[in-house]
Amino acid sequence: MSKLPKALLMGFVLIVAVRHMDCQAADAKLWKPASYHGLVMGKSTDTDVRTVLGKPESTGKEEDTGDPILVYKTSDPAPGMLNVYIHKGILSSMDLQLSKSMSQRDLIRLLGNKYVIAHYSFDECLDDGEDGVPVYEDPNGQLTHIEYRDRGIWAPLDPGGSAEEIVFISKSLIPTHSLCKGSNKKK
Repeated sequence: MSKLPKALLMGFVLIVAVRHMDCQAADAKLWKPASYHGLVMGKSTDTDVRTVLGKPESTGKEEDTGDPILVYKTSDPAPGMLNVYIHKGILSSMDLQLSKSMSQRDLIRLLGNKYVIAHYSFDECLDDGEDGVPVYEDPNGQLTHIEYRDRGIWAPLDPGGSAEEIVFISKSLIPTHSLCKGSNKKK
């Protein structure tokens, strides 16, 4: 696979950094698994993915886990490359790397008005120097997402309010508070 774009790397940092954390997720009861062409994150199988989406443009493996990644060229819901992540034979998530960035207004036009704007901060005390820094939901955070929690969809926004990717997940794994509070680790 070719070098990963910056937006995809940021998505990896957010997803991988919180993957194994056992804590309350951001408004977990509000998050529902995403569905894409009838494929449900956390439920559909690798076979289901290949039946619905066909032969991928390319394949690869996640660097940390070795889990398969299938890559498809798509135009739905917008033109770009759809990265499909499979974990133990089950569709875990997808991210659509947009062919061209979309403004927040265009995302809302595309995905609808039932969204929330969420902010996240890095949990610096948990930085191990290897896997990236985990994040937590923080109303004053420097990272901004537009989220469709009832549909399992989020998109990170850059400081100008544009997105380069749309992410489809089965549930949020991002904690609602910093895990640094009370920690002996330095911030």
